[in-house]
Amino acid sequence: MRRDFIVNVSHELCTPLTVINSFLERALSNEISNETRQRQLKLMAE
Repeated sequence: MRRDFIVNVSHELCTPLTVINSFLERALSNEISNETRQRQLKLMAE
């Protein structure tokens, strides 16, 4: 039961972290406008 709990928690944490990581990679690149960068940073802060 403990193992299942840890697996579930790990999965639930990885999904949002993957999205945030993608936003960060784009924010660090010069491929997006400052407006888009600010919007994405605001989403990450929320």
